[in-house]
Amino acid sequence: SAKDDFTSIIGKCQVPKDPKPQWRRVAWSYDCTLLAYAESTGTVRVFDLMGSELFVISPVCNFVSDLSYAIAGLIFLEYKGSAQWSAELLVINYRGELRSYLVSVGTNQSYQESHSFNFSTYYPHGINAAVYHPGHRLVLDWLNISCIVPSNNCNILQGFHFSIICHLH
Repeated sequence: SAKDDFTSIIGKCQVPKDPKPQWRRVAWSYDCTLLAYAESTGTVRVFDLMGSELFVISPVCNFVSDLSYAIAGLIFLEYKGSAQWSAELLVINYRGELRSYLVSVGTNQSYQESHSFNFSTYYPHGINAAVYHPGHRLVLDWLNISCIVPSNNCNILQGFHFSIICHLH
């Protein structure tokens, strides 16, 4: 921890060998009490601070060789709708399929799918990344499109399409 200049280990966990480790994602919860880890297969594992695996969220479809099921965005949101749930976890794969899970820890540790949405109508070729901006409660995505001609004042984003995909209330 930062208290001892990161010289001691607080928690440790083991995860299965991943066939494509470069496709993994990791996200901390807003209060830093949970860690979500996504494998290249689309499987998401949630751990506590001590490294104990709390639960595993399996992908809807599991085609190990199809990387479009890998996770492009793994985002924890603060959840205030009910005391039963500690956080909300957004899982967005490269196909553009978003699933929201309510997460509970402690004596009632579990998860429940809250809602889902598919961006394939807007992005038939999927997405490349998704990030969350907490100040504006926006989920942002990027789509790599080689046919976009950049404007003179947008050279740094050459070939990329950027959009706001979801405003969270």
